[in-house]
Amino acid sequence: MLTAMTLLGDETTNAPAPGSVTTNYVKAHWSFRRVDGQLYNIEKSVLWRELRGICAKVLTNGAVLRIVIPRSETYTVPAAESGTSISNLLAGGKPAGPSIQTRTWQEEGPAIFLVNYDGPQPTTGSAMRAKAIKVGTFAYEGEVIEKWDCGLPNMVPVLITNLPAVQPNHNRQSSKPPAAN
Repeated sequence: MLTAMTLLGDETTNAPAPGSVTTNYVKAHWSFRRVDGQLYNIEKSVLWRELRGICAKVLTNGAVLRIVIPRSETYTVPAAESGTSISNLLAGGKPAGPSIQTRTWQEEGPAIFLVNYDGPQPTTGSAMRAKAIKVGTFAYEGEVIEKWDCGLPNMVPVLITNLPAVQPNHNRQSSKPPAAN
């Protein structure tokens, strides 16, 4: 996003007049976000969390997100239950050892209200992923849920001027003592 505003200029030619200043606003690095006037580096702040979930409803000022909690379980299958594998038969028919397996699944977590989401336009049922900070609560369908904010990008003003550069004054006497020979 780049916008410009000329403070002084020639209205007939649209050219900046001598001594004009132009302000451009550029977006700072993506990890710098503003929430309620406070600037955060979301990669360094411990207050920010990675949120993943399914969009339950899109509202005019945000989205209700049903959090998804990943779960996993590691368990051992005894050798007697794991059966004989082809690799064991090719290795001389050695009995199979115990097998370590992992089972993964997802559980549905609580609903939250997410504002300032800057990903793809959410739709009901779509997967959403964002980094956000908890900022309060929100009343939704008769219950109070947590409100999380993804923040706004940090916009930095860049001033451009055509004023002449400051030239050093060589006629002025130096304040440094003369060098010793």
